[in-house]
Amino acid sequence: TDSDIVLDAESRARIIAAMVGVAGSGGAAGSANVTGNVISNTIEAVISDAPGSGTAPVLAAGGDVTLTARDGSTIDALSVGVAGAGGASGGAALAGNVIANRMKTGIIGSRIGSGDDVTLDAESSAVIRSLVVGVAASGGAAGQFSAMGNVITNTVAAEISGGSTVIAAGDVRLQASDIAPDSM
Repeated sequence: TDSDIVLDAESRARIIAAMVGVAGSGGAAGSANVTGNVISNTIEAVISDAPGSGTAPVLAAGGDVTLTARDGSTIDALSVGVAGAGGASGGAALAGNVIANRMKTGIIGSRIGSGDDVTLDAESSAVIRSLVVGVAASGGAAGQFSAMGNVITNTVAAEISGGSTVIAAGDVRLQASDIAPDSM
């Protein structure tokens, strides 16, 4: 073909979560909040041989060949626990958030020809914003425990593999990046 070949895969998964727990009593009161949020996706833009076919795909473009896989997953979570009593009160507020995505661009077991550039770009810019607040008050004794844990464990890859042949009149560029947010 005289045109470009463009494969673009993108995910912008988002979780917005809020939990509020309140306990009150003239005697004793307790409150416990536990929240958990998980995003786990696979985002791929791949040119590949069909498994078991034994035939490598042949693609020719008069212009650019561009494969892009992008992820912008976001978790925004709030957990608030309040306990109040005349005698004794206690509370716990716990939160855990995980983003575990896989972004991949690839040319695998294929033959590609380009009249210009071949570009494979995989990018992640996942963000977790969370706040856990716990309050315990009483006329006697009060105790409060608050904890949170956030994990982003993404795999980001751009590859040419599996015996692929890539011929380009211009540049061949592979880029895989995991970009931390510049502001919260």
